[in-house]
Amino acid sequence: MYTLYHHPACPFCRCARIVLAEKGLDFRLEVLEPWKDLEDIRHFNPAGKLPILINPAEEVICGFRPICNYLNELVMPALLPNDYIVRAEIRWACDWFDENFYHDVTLPLITARIYNRLCKLDADAKLLRVGHQNRDVYLNLFEQILSTKDFAGSDEFSLADVSAGAQISILDYCGEAGWDAEKYPRIYEWYGKIKSRPSFQKLLVDQIGSIIPSKTYANLDF
Repeated sequence: MYTLYHHPACPFCRCARIVLAEKGLDFRLEVLEPWKDLEDIRHFNPAGKLPILINPAEEVICGFRPICNYLNELVMPALLPNDYIVRAEIRWACDWFDENFYHDVTLPLITARIYNRLCKLDADAKLLRVGHQNRDVYLNLFEQILSTKDFAGSDEFSLADVSAGAQISILDYCGEAGWDAEKYPRIYEWYGKIKSRPSFQKLLVDQIGSIIPSKTYANLDF
């Protein structure tokens, strides 16, 4: 069995969880809190970051990209197609969500709504304002991306949807996904398909500390 050291509020840990589930692998979860358990994390990963995966041979794989790539190469079906151009487009979409979307939208909003509360700090109005402004820009761009394809990176579910779903699902948890079926109909339809996948089901029962998830979080007909 695999062991994944993670935190449920971390979108990159969610990426690893989704891929493990997509591959049908048995795994158990161990929660670590970076603000409390940094030394425990560094015991496995000198970079001090989650997620960390321990495989059945007790080998350690650190970081969400190495973990997702390792699992994708290890077990079929592949979450990257054979077509080189499509693979490049999927990798671009992964970078856009994992880097740009995360830093400009997810990080400020979950810091204000989740991390500050877990650390017993007040919500930061400046972070919320910045996150909301950036969220509108990025959702408009994502809506345009989905106008030419069925999923985030191609016409099939791929690693791009893992990255996108991980970011948007944690925003959904804290009520910051900005759902508007009229303004973002393609995103609304896409996320409905994503939430219905078996690999997302365990995410939808998450409980992060004493923070209650939004009403839409576990609702497949949101």
